[in-house]
Amino acid sequence: MNLFLTLFIFLFILVLKISFPLSVLITFCLYQNDQIKFMLQHHSEQQVATFRSMEIYSHQILTRKNEEIAKVAKKNLDLENLLRRLEAEKRQLKGIALERGAMVITLHTKLEEEKKRVRMLMENDAESSCGEKEEIRAEKRVRRENNVFCSKCKTNTLGVLFLPCRHLSSCKACNALLQTCPICGMAKKGIIEIQNLI
Repeated sequence: MNLFLTLFIFLFILVLKISFPLSVLITFCLYQNDQIKFMLQHHSEQQVATFRSMEIYSHQILTRKNEEIAKVAKKNLDLENLLRRLEAEKRQLKGIALERGAMVITLHTKLEEEKKRVRMLMENDAESSCGEKEEIRAEKRVRRENNVFCSKCKTNTLGVLFLPCRHLSSCKACNALLQTCPICGMAKKGIIEIQNLI
């Protein structure tokens, strides 16, 4: 641009030299030179101001983006910690489920054994009652009732298995009144209701 301007001024001076005196030409050139300097200075100031405003704007954007990155990093860290806690809880719950599953299998096996024992007692009592004295039959009947009926009320059939001792010794109605197992006296921590014993 400066080369073009210089060339233009040179040509202009040549044209004017023919028609104007030298002092007028020098004055005109100095005036044009001052005008060009002023325009260049004004343009340079505008560029500096533009660059400064762009620098401030870009600095603000970078600051905002850095804050967003820090928030996302913190959220990511929080989510990773939550995931680790949930995985640990999942492992713990899986262990509890396996333990309880094993307990259910054990209790089911014991229940089946108890059902078989009760059936055998009833069958043996029915078979042996022929030809026995009334006293012996009554004693066996009491023994059978003690094994099949609630140890508290003696009227309802057994329906509640006490935990942790696993004794089958109460009906569903009497269970609410008992805090300990009627057989061993251990504190009741839980129960399993049995649907049909026989």
